[in-house]
Amino acid sequence: MSRSNQIAAAKRAQEMQIAREQQTAVVDDFHHRLLESAFALQARRNLIDNPVSPGVVVNKLRPVNPIDYVPAKLAKPEGVPHSGEQMLVPVAASAASQMYQDVRKATGAGFTICSGYRSYSLQKRLYDREVAEFGLAQGEAYVARPGHSEHQLGYAMDIMGDQPENNCALGSAYAATPAGKWVRENAYKYGFILRYQENLQHIVGFAAEEWHWRYVGVDRAKWMHDKGIKTLEELFELPYAPDYAD
Repeated sequence: MSRSNQIAAAKRAQEMQIAREQQTAVVDDFHHRLLESAFALQARRNLIDNPVSPGVVVNKLRPVNPIDYVPAKLAKPEGVPHSGEQMLVPVAASAASQMYQDVRKATGAGFTICSGYRSYSLQKRLYDREVAEFGLAQGEAYVARPGHSEHQLGYAMDIMGDQPENNCALGSAYAATPAGKWVRENAYKYGFILRYQENLQHIVGFAAEEWHWRYVGVDRAKWMHDKGIKTLEELFELPYAPDYAD
Protein backbone atom coordinates (compact mmCIF):
# COMPACT_ATOMS: atom_id res chain seq x y z
CA MET A 1 0.00 0.00 0.00
CA SER A 2 1.30 3.36 -0.99
CA ARG A 3 2.11 6.03 1.55
CA SER A 4 -0.86 8.15 0.40
CA ASN A 5 -3.23 5.17 0.69
CA GLN A 6 -1.97 4.42 4.19
CA ILE A 7 -2.62 8.01 5.26
CA ALA A 8 -6.12 7.93 3.72
CA ALA A 9 -6.92 4.62 5.45
CA ALA A 10 -5.68 5.91 8.80
CA LYS A 11 -7.80 9.06 8.38
CA ARG A 12 -10.91 7.00 7.57
CA ALA A 13 -10.29 4.80 10.62
CA GLN A 14 -9.92 7.88 12.81
CA GLU A 15 -13.13 9.39 11.41
CA MET A 16 -15.00 6.13 12.02
CA GLN A 17 -13.73 5.99 15.60
CA ILE A 18 -14.84 9.59 16.21
CA ALA A 19 -18.28 8.78 14.75
CA ARG A 20 -18.63 5.72 17.01
CA GLU A 21 -17.63 7.78 20.05
CA GLN A 22 -20.12 10.51 19.13
CA GLN A 23 -22.88 7.95 18.65
CA THR A 24 -22.05 6.35 22.01
CA ALA A 25 -22.10 9.79 23.64
CA VAL A 26 -25.55 10.51 22.18
CA VAL A 27 -26.91 7.19 23.43
CA ASP A 28 -25.32 7.68 26.86
CA ASP A 29 -26.73 11.21 27.07
CA PHE A 30 -30.19 9.94 26.12
CA HIS A 31 -30.05 7.22 28.77
CA HIS A 32 -28.78 9.73 31.33
CA ARG A 33 -31.60 12.15 30.60
CA LEU A 34 -34.11 9.29 30.64
CA LEU A 35 -32.81 8.18 34.03
CA GLU A 36 -32.88 11.74 35.32
CA SER A 37 -36.47 12.21 34.18
CA ALA A 38 -37.47 8.91 35.83
CA PHE A 39 -35.92 10.04 39.10
CA ALA A 40 -37.56 13.47 38.73
CA LEU A 41 -40.94 11.86 38.09
CA GLN A 42 -40.58 9.61 41.12
CA ALA A 43 -39.46 12.53 43.28
CA ARG A 44 -42.46 14.55 42.12
CA ARG A 45 -44.80 11.67 42.93
CA ASN A 46 -43.26 11.29 46.38
CA LEU A 47 -43.74 15.01 46.92
CA ILE A 48 -47.33 15.53 45.77
CA ASP A 49 -48.83 12.02 46.11
CA ASN A 50 -47.33 10.77 49.37
CA PRO A 51 -49.61 11.71 52.31
CA VAL A 52 -46.56 11.89 54.59
CA SER A 53 -45.05 14.69 52.48
CA PRO A 54 -45.79 18.32 53.50
CA GLY A 55 -46.13 19.02 49.77
CA VAL A 56 -48.87 16.45 49.18
CA VAL A 57 -51.78 17.82 47.15
CA VAL A 58 -55.29 16.71 48.06
CA ASN A 59 -58.34 18.15 46.33
CA LYS A 60 -61.53 17.07 44.57
CA LEU A 61 -59.52 15.31 41.86
CA ARG A 62 -56.74 14.01 44.09
CA PRO A 63 -57.97 11.85 47.00
CA VAL A 64 -55.77 10.85 49.91
CA ASN A 65 -53.85 7.71 49.01
CA PRO A 66 -54.58 5.33 50.62
CA ILE A 67 -58.14 6.54 51.08
CA ASP A 68 -58.22 5.49 54.77
CA TYR A 69 -54.78 6.94 55.55
CA VAL A 70 -53.97 7.69 59.20
CA PRO A 71 -50.79 9.61 60.14
CA ALA A 72 -48.25 7.47 62.01
CA LYS A 73 -47.95 10.07 64.77
CA LEU A 74 -50.05 13.01 65.93
CA ALA A 75 -49.36 15.63 68.58
CA LYS A 76 -51.20 18.42 70.36
CA PRO A 77 -49.82 21.87 69.48
CA GLU A 78 -48.22 22.79 72.80
CA GLY A 79 -49.72 25.79 74.54
CA VAL A 80 -52.37 26.42 71.88
CA PRO A 81 -56.04 26.49 72.97
CA HIS A 82 -58.12 23.94 71.14
CA SER A 83 -61.71 22.83 70.87
CA GLY A 84 -61.68 19.16 71.77
CA GLU A 85 -58.67 16.97 71.15
CA GLN A 86 -57.28 18.71 68.07
CA MET A 87 -54.08 17.12 66.83
CA LEU A 88 -51.62 17.67 64.00
CA VAL A 89 -48.59 15.79 62.73
CA PRO A 90 -45.64 16.77 64.95
CA VAL A 91 -43.90 19.16 62.52
CA ALA A 92 -47.14 21.09 61.93
CA ALA A 93 -48.00 21.03 65.64
CA SER A 94 -44.62 22.52 66.53
CA ALA A 95 -45.00 25.23 63.87
CA ALA A 96 -48.50 26.09 65.12
CA SER A 97 -47.21 26.39 68.68
CA GLN A 98 -44.46 28.79 67.66
CA MET A 99 -46.84 30.87 65.57
CA TYR A 100 -49.28 31.06 68.48
CA GLN A 101 -46.59 32.29 70.86
CA ASP A 102 -45.43 34.93 68.38
CA VAL A 103 -48.88 36.26 67.50
CA ARG A 104 -49.64 36.66 71.22
CA LYS A 105 -46.40 38.59 71.71
CA ALA A 106 -47.16 40.80 68.74
CA THR A 107 -50.86 41.48 69.30
CA GLY A 108 -51.79 40.28 72.78
CA ALA A 109 -54.19 37.71 71.31
CA GLY A 110 -53.78 34.26 69.84
CA PHE A 111 -56.08 31.70 68.28
CA THR A 112 -57.97 28.51 69.00
CA ILE A 113 -57.58 25.41 66.87
CA CYS A 114 -61.14 24.41 66.09
CA SER A 115 -60.28 21.46 63.88
CA GLY A 116 -57.05 19.59 63.20
CA TYR A 117 -56.67 15.98 62.13
CA ARG A 118 -59.89 14.28 61.06
CA SER A 119 -60.23 10.59 60.36
CA TYR A 120 -61.98 9.30 57.25
CA SER A 121 -64.99 8.29 59.35
CA LEU A 122 -65.24 11.69 61.06
CA GLN A 123 -65.03 13.45 57.71
CA LYS A 124 -67.85 11.26 56.42
CA ARG A 125 -70.07 12.26 59.33
CA LEU A 126 -69.33 15.96 58.80
CA TYR A 127 -69.89 15.68 55.05
CA ASP A 128 -73.17 13.78 55.39
CA ARG A 129 -74.46 16.31 57.93
CA GLU A 130 -73.49 19.31 55.79
CA VAL A 131 -75.08 17.93 52.65
CA ALA A 132 -78.25 16.90 54.51
CA GLU A 133 -78.60 20.39 55.98
CA PHE A 134 -77.58 22.61 53.04
CA GLY A 135 -77.88 20.44 49.95
CA LEU A 136 -75.23 18.88 47.74
CA ALA A 137 -73.94 21.99 45.94
CA GLN A 138 -73.51 24.19 49.02
CA GLY A 139 -72.37 21.30 51.18
CA GLU A 140 -69.60 20.34 48.77
CA ALA A 141 -68.48 23.95 48.47
CA TYR A 142 -67.33 23.90 52.09
CA VAL A 143 -66.92 20.30 53.24
CA ALA A 144 -64.85 17.75 51.36
CA ARG A 145 -66.01 14.25 50.69
CA PRO A 146 -64.38 11.66 52.95
CA GLY A 147 -60.96 10.82 51.58
CA HIS A 148 -60.62 14.23 49.93
CA SER A 149 -59.95 16.37 53.00
CA GLU A 150 -56.60 17.92 53.91
CA HIS A 151 -57.55 17.43 57.54
CA GLN A 152 -57.04 13.69 57.10
CA LEU A 153 -53.35 14.41 56.45
CA GLY A 154 -52.83 16.07 59.84
CA TYR A 155 -51.32 19.08 58.06
CA ALA A 156 -54.39 21.35 58.16
CA MET A 157 -55.97 23.35 60.96
CA ASP A 158 -59.02 25.58 61.23
CA ILE A 159 -58.47 28.49 63.61
CA MET A 160 -60.57 31.19 65.24
CA GLY A 161 -60.11 33.66 68.10
CA ASP A 162 -58.96 32.40 71.50
CA GLN A 163 -61.63 34.16 73.57
CA PRO A 164 -64.09 31.83 75.35
CA GLU A 165 -67.09 33.54 73.76
CA ASN A 166 -65.77 32.64 70.32
CA ASN A 167 -66.89 29.01 70.72
CA CYS A 168 -65.16 28.11 67.45
CA ALA A 169 -67.89 29.55 65.24
CA LEU A 170 -66.07 29.50 61.91
CA GLY A 171 -66.34 32.71 59.92
CA SER A 172 -64.48 35.80 58.79
CA ALA A 173 -64.55 37.63 62.14
CA TYR A 174 -61.14 36.45 63.36
CA ALA A 175 -59.41 37.35 60.10
CA ALA A 176 -60.43 41.00 60.65
CA THR A 177 -58.87 41.23 64.12
CA PRO A 178 -55.27 42.39 64.72
CA ALA A 179 -54.30 38.80 65.56
CA GLY A 180 -56.00 37.45 62.45
CA LYS A 181 -54.29 40.03 60.25
CA TRP A 182 -50.94 39.19 61.83
CA VAL A 183 -51.44 35.49 61.07
CA ARG A 184 -52.40 36.32 57.48
CA GLU A 185 -49.22 38.36 57.04
CA ASN A 186 -46.80 36.04 58.84
CA ALA A 187 -48.07 32.45 58.63
CA TYR A 188 -45.76 31.63 55.71
CA LYS A 189 -42.74 32.13 58.00
CA TYR A 190 -43.95 29.10 59.98
CA GLY A 191 -44.75 26.97 56.92
CA PHE A 192 -48.50 27.65 56.63
CA ILE A 193 -50.50 28.86 53.65
CA LEU A 194 -54.11 30.00 53.49
CA ARG A 195 -55.28 27.13 51.35
CA TYR A 196 -58.69 28.40 50.18
CA GLN A 197 -58.67 32.07 49.25
CA GLU A 198 -61.22 34.41 47.66
CA ASN A 199 -62.04 33.89 43.97
CA LEU A 200 -60.06 30.65 43.70
CA GLN A 201 -62.85 28.07 43.97
CA HIS A 202 -62.44 27.29 40.26
CA ILE A 203 -58.91 26.11 41.10
CA VAL A 204 -59.08 24.58 44.58
CA GLY A 205 -62.71 23.41 44.53
CA PHE A 206 -63.81 25.05 47.77
CA ALA A 207 -65.20 28.44 48.73
CA ALA A 208 -62.93 30.85 50.58
CA GLU A 209 -62.13 29.77 54.14
CA GLU A 210 -60.15 32.37 56.04
CA TRP A 211 -59.73 29.91 58.88
CA HIS A 212 -58.20 26.94 57.01
CA TRP A 213 -54.42 26.93 57.26
CA ARG A 214 -52.34 24.22 55.64
CA TYR A 215 -48.77 23.35 56.62
CA VAL A 216 -46.56 22.89 53.54
CA GLY A 217 -43.10 23.51 55.04
CA VAL A 218 -41.27 26.77 55.63
CA ASP A 219 -39.23 26.83 52.41
CA ARG A 220 -42.24 26.03 50.23
CA ALA A 221 -44.51 28.53 51.99
CA LYS A 222 -41.89 31.27 51.69
CA TRP A 223 -41.36 30.50 48.00
CA MET A 224 -45.11 30.73 47.37
CA HIS A 225 -45.31 34.00 49.33
CA ASP A 226 -42.35 35.57 47.54
CA LYS A 227 -43.58 34.51 44.09
CA GLY A 228 -47.22 35.39 44.72
CA ILE A 229 -48.37 31.79 44.15
CA LYS A 230 -51.66 31.22 45.97
CA THR A 231 -52.45 27.55 45.38
CA LEU A 232 -50.67 24.22 45.40
CA GLU A 233 -52.34 23.40 42.10
CA GLU A 234 -50.59 26.37 40.47
CA LEU A 235 -47.31 25.69 42.26
CA PHE A 236 -47.09 22.13 40.92
CA GLU A 237 -48.85 22.91 37.61
CA LEU A 238 -51.65 20.46 38.35
CA PRO A 239 -55.11 20.42 36.76
CA TYR A 240 -57.62 22.72 38.43
CA ALA A 241 -60.08 20.84 40.62
CA PRO A 242 -63.40 22.70 40.79
CA ASP A 243 -65.43 19.48 40.93
CA TYR A 244 -65.12 15.78 41.66
CA ALA A 245 -64.46 13.44 38.76
CA ASP A 246 -67.75 11.58 39.29
